[in-house]
Amino acid sequence: MNPILGDGAGKVERVLEKVLIVEDEAHARTGLTELVAAWGFRAEGAADGVDGLERIRQWSPGIVVTDLKMPRMDGMELLARVRDLPEKPVVIMLTAQGSIESAVEAMRMGAYDYIPKPIDLKGLLDMGKLIEAFWIRLVVLPDEVRSWPRPPVSQRIS
Repeated sequence: MNPILGDGAGKVERVLEKVLIVEDEAHARTGLTELVAAWGFRAEGAADGVDGLERIRQWSPGIVVTDLKMPRMDGMELLARVRDLPEKPVVIMLTAQGSIESAVEAMRMGAYDYIPKPIDLKGLLDMGKLIEAFWIRLVVLPDEVRSWPRPPVSQRIS
């Protein structure tokens, strides 16, 4: 049965995509995890890049939303290590210390997007759209995930 189109008898079944939130600030991690779960995804949190990498290896999420600056292992190191895994999740970076240079570097390393913090309503909506779009892409068109067009970094960093 196709998870998007259904079984042909009018039933539509939604596959719950796994989303991992990697954030060292406990309130932000809990809030984002609960928000993503409320959108209908299976969501879990990790306190830093070391915990995040372990969760990725054990849980195999399709999407990882990670902070850039964290103790033990930062988001860039996590992104670099994710590239070496056999099944690579889509990575969305969050940061309060963002710059055009760090955004460009994250994109070069394979991040799909880079969202500045603090995340306001527009940022939350953008992140929700990204997660929903990737859920569709990961389930329906897995070979085309990396070829999906995206706006220049300068349009995504405010």
